[in-house]
Amino acid sequence: FFKQKTAYEIRPRDWSSDVCSSDLLQRTAWGAFRRRNRGLRASTLLPIAEALLRAPTPELRLLAVDLLAAALPTEPERAWNLLRRAARQADRCESVDALASAWASGILREPYRWAELEQLVYSPSTWERRLVGATIAAIPFVDRSVGRSPDVAARGLTLVAELIGDREPEVADRKS
Repeated sequence: FFKQKTAYEIRPRDWSSDVCSSDLLQRTAWGAFRRRNRGLRASTLLPIAEALLRAPTPELRLLAVDLLAAALPTEPERAWNLLRRAARQADRCESVDALASAWASGILREPYRWAELEQLVYSPSTWERRLVGATIAAIPFVDRSVGRSPDVAARGLTLVAELIGDREPEVADRKS
């Protein structure tokens, strides 16, 4: 028999799409990563997130999103710059859907960030347009009171109306 490595023993550079293709392994690795980095200051998290965003594998780039979400309250500008970069790099449903909660949190924390979401409605990138719908869908779950207020709902529905009829199935159909 052989000894199977735990998530703590797997080094990030050992991860590849093949290794992380298993949902169970991916969730285990993410959980270990979150536990290990819980409580770190934003000044520590942001360089780690930036390095992860440059990683060649999508799974490592997804880990950056959690770090950016944790850094939003204390380092909003630096975190938003990296969240914008992550949105530009998004190239599949999982990456967009992972970004949605962080974007929703940032928008509810700083309402002027709605303008950034409004601009993405007209982006040539399918994935950035999908981020609009995914973020609006996440808002009520990020903050159940503010996220479900009539003003927030109206603003979100206005953006969703702009996306209706989008020719790209990844934008129009959130089930993909």
